[in-house]
Amino acid sequence: MQCDAVSAPYILLAIGCSLSLATGTALLAKQTFNVKLIGLALPTAFVAAATAILFPRCLSGPYWMIDPLSKADWLDRVGQEHSFVYFLQQGQFFIVFMLAVLACIAIMALPAVIGGARKQHAGIAIMFAIAVASLVLTLLQTRNIRFAFAFIPLFLPLALELVTMSAADASGRLKQVRTLVAAAVILVLGTTAALRFIIPQQESHYDAIDYMAYSDCADQDFSVLSSQQPGRIAVPQGLALPVVFAAPDGFSVAAVPFHRASPGMKRMFEAFTSHASEVRRSALAPFDYVAVCRFPLSVDPREAPLYAELARGGSWPGLQRIPSPSKTDFQLFRIDHSSLR
Repeated sequence: MQCDAVSAPYILLAIGCSLSLATGTALLAKQTFNVKLIGLALPTAFVAAATAILFPRCLSGPYWMIDPLSKADWLDRVGQEHSFVYFLQQGQFFIVFMLAVLACIAIMALPAVIGGARKQHAGIAIMFAIAVASLVLTLLQTRNIRFAFAFIPLFLPLALELVTMSAADASGRLKQVRTLVAAAVILVLGTTAALRFIIPQQESHYDAIDYMAYSDCADQDFSVLSSQQPGRIAVPQGLALPVVFAAPDGFSVAAVPFHRASPGMKRMFEAFTSHASEVRRSALAPFDYVAVCRFPLSVDPREAPLYAELARGGSWPGLQRIPSPSKTDFQLFRIDHSSLR
């Protein structure tokens, strides 16, 4: 029933719209264009409306469960959630250039797609519309980039037809089209290059939240977990998956950086960054342990007091350090909730 996976809402849309299109294609083949349009639009609109009524939460999108704190400290810091402008600001020009190349392929393939549509080859026009839509969505939110790179290159042969056709075979109109396409391609590439200098680059400033995301204790010894009773471990988000893979059966962690884990991430941000003892105690109430990896850089305690103290190898009232059998940056603490500050 989830709105962000292959589940009931998507299955209903896939089956309902497919049946509507298949039935309409079979029954309306000899009808006029307007009758075909109405005959296909009405049942698919009914399927879409039924899906919205049966699964109203899907109208809020796949990220409905993300609270403002998790959004600010996690999702907003993920590059793929931003438009292509973000990558220009970060100096990652290669990604933007590749998107410009995809746009050029689409522009060069457009004359062949239009020619096919005039010859009643509607399928290629529909595929092209989906491909261009994926490119536009990628420009607005880079997380869609995998679709653009999957769809747009399919039209490369059509784009190359415009280039490889000899001048003798080209009609006067085709020569005009070539000129317009060449001008459009030059405009796209030129605009992309100009944006590189127009949009100022932003200097990256890393804080405690970033350190919590990247401190994963790579190549460190986690064997201390094997000597403890299974329980729930509070960890910064960067350490979550390494602990999941290293811990024996029975342990669970918070919080894996995944949107459905937003409630757990919220607790961890409150526990490690809050200056209020009550907030920290409430956030850590469901947990038995705290685990933090020593971090080589200095962490500002004003940004994350608990994390800053533990990341430098220090201690905290109410957290009892569990000695590791070997030298390691991985630190495990048992929570004494009665004395936790």
